[in-house]
Amino acid sequence: MTADDNDGWDEWEDDTFSSPPLSPTGSGQWDRIEKTQAYPMMNLPPITPHFSDPDDAQSNEEKLLLLHDDVPKALQISRERMQALQALALVTRVHVLALFASDEFGNKSRMPTLSDAEILQDAKDIGRDELLVNGERVGGAKGYDAVVDALQRELELVLARQAGMTPEQTPMAVSNALQSVAMAVVHASNRTESGGCSYELLSKFLSKHEMTRVLLRPDSARAAPLEVYLDLGPYLEAIPGSDEPTWAFGLRVKLVAVTWYLVCDTEDPTTELYEIETTFCNRLAFPVGLTPFLPLDTMRKDRGNVTVRLVRPCTPECTSPRRQE
Repeated sequence: MTADDNDGWDEWEDDTFSSPPLSPTGSGQWDRIEKTQAYPMMNLPPITPHFSDPDDAQSNEEKLLLLHDDVPKALQISRERMQALQALALVTRVHVLALFASDEFGNKSRMPTLSDAEILQDAKDIGRDELLVNGERVGGAKGYDAVVDALQRELELVLARQAGMTPEQTPMAVSNALQSVAMAVVHASNRTESGGCSYELLSKFLSKHEMTRVLLRPDSARAAPLEVYLDLGPYLEAIPGSDEPTWAFGLRVKLVAVTWYLVCDTEDPTTELYEIETTFCNRLAFPVGLTPFLPLDTMRKDRGNVTVRLVRPCTPECTSPRRQE
């Protein structure tokens, strides 16, 4: 685990686009494009068409083709690639509707399974934490089952929107599959993994210096809620026996966990020398039978990415074990 493990992190459509090289002349046009491209995609207004509107005069095909024009010019990708993704989205919608009408949904994907020991540990971890699921706060104090139910409801909502249906119309086979996905998300977002990866990276960093003089300890009081972003869309997936990844379509999950640490004097742990913020990010993808024409049936899990930010040296006023207000 290193901060440079970025392989596979640049193909999802919700990431910030990198800025183009600046013109040698430094024209104002390039400046405007650079500022626009630096704007996160997740902050842009939604452009998903309302497939379920029967009174709309435009066909689904026409709506998909108009998507490209709705994206800000500086954020547009090549028209050929966009049309390929549009075609995949349209075919997938028909595929999702067909699966909803059959009993094969749960059998199209190998759902991740957890041992009883893993579920027990996840329940202990989540009980001391909070989640933000697509911006909605879910308290871990409500219990493991309540958190899994909240994630499952959000997954059902995301999937139902793709099919132009309501979550209440979700078939039982689909609900069972999404419950397994929700449990896998809870397992991947627990502090044991995110906090452990962050602590390991920090320890390796500090070990290159005079480690005998400092002590690293977490500042649990400043831990932010675990952030979980769920949506449905295209992603790249490796195919066994193929050198090139292929586009798949399914449930996509992005996990973000922010943890604070204090670098303290070894002889006096109440003396706080530095404050460090770590951000752990990871992404999961579940085909759950949504990718037509491809035999994808396993969960994709990226390698976690940890970024470290040295916020500021502690001042004498903040060295007390009970911080002064």
